[in-house]
Amino acid sequence: PIQELWVSRTLNNYMTKTGEKLVLWDLPNKIRKVRYLGSDSTMTTSLSDDIITKIEKRITGSLGLLPFPDISKVPKDAGWKRVTDDGLKATAKGTEVYDLSWVEQNHSRPPIPKKCRLFINPNTNLPHKIEIYRKSVTDSEYNLRSTAAVEYLSDRGIQAIIEKSSF
Repeated sequence: PIQELWVSRTLNNYMTKTGEKLVLWDLPNKIRKVRYLGSDSTMTTSLSDDIITKIEKRITGSLGLLPFPDISKVPKDAGWKRVTDDGLKATAKGTEVYDLSWVEQNHSRPPIPKKCRLFINPNTNLPHKIEIYRKSVTDSEYNLRSTAAVEYLSDRGIQAIIEKSSF
């Protein structure tokens, strides 16, 4: 993975791992901790009110599961479609698959068709995989740009990961 992300809305913690760098935003204590893997030292800084507000929005937002910061930013021309392709069903057994398609408009370049594919557990109605696609002007098919796997941990599980990360 390029980046891993752990979020607990009830604990108000947000932690990322990018490469060798771990960053924990601990909102109840108003601190940010940074540690590099292989190092025992941790750099701790206080969080300003502006940063706390920004991280709170990340925690309560779409968590990167949608390509929009919140549902109100989904373009009005976007549309949901259930994917029923037989080949796709074979790779996503026991999963419902939905596409959210839209066209990204930018006045300085041609419109870019985009698609977000969500693989949903029908028992929980929660996504367990998300794929983001786009199509360039010269492409006839969408090209996969990113994939995210989603796991749902308890607060105890999040706390264990934070402790294991030496925070």
